[in-house]
Amino acid sequence: MKKLFALLPILIIVAASCRPKGGMDANTGYFSAIHFRDSVCIRMPDYDYKKTLIVDGKAETISVKGQTINQVDFVKSFEINKPAYRNSYSVNTTKIAGGVVVTYTLNNGLKYPVKFIKYTKLNNGDCAIEGNTLENNLITTIKREILVDFTATGFSKLDYKVEDKLAGSSPSITEIKLERVG
Repeated sequence: MKKLFALLPILIIVAASCRPKGGMDANTGYFSAIHFRDSVCIRMPDYDYKKTLIVDGKAETISVKGQTINQVDFVKSFEINKPAYRNSYSVNTTKIAGGVVVTYTLNNGLKYPVKFIKYTKLNNGDCAIEGNTLENNLITTIKREILVDFTATGFSKLDYKVEDKLAGSSPSITEIKLERVG
């Protein structure tokens, strides 16, 4: 029995190392919102931001200074580069004047939360991420929309909206608008 307990840590380590990796290491061929956020934000200094929180139509604006990566953390809700999502999205790449647009749309019949994400990259270094999610269960329906703009000099603007509806009630809408001012 003691030998079995001695082997247990080794078995746990071996099993953990065999698990498929998620996030930016998943290599599903899809756009990784988390990897993009990390790679763009890692080289940015702290900026000043104007942050507006709107809850059910009531707005409050404050000035904040902080790491860009913390300000755009909402992007992680739109991650599709996961092993479970392999072959779940249709990919459409369109060349536009001065850049490219890659759109990922969830295939019919699948129920993953991220329904759509679009990545636009312009030759001048500007880029944008746009997406929406839908999570539905017996009690709640949660819709999320995001639009993040980056310029060649760094993060520029974020619009994030969450509509949360509890069964039998009116939806609650929360918006966060973030704009770089420094």
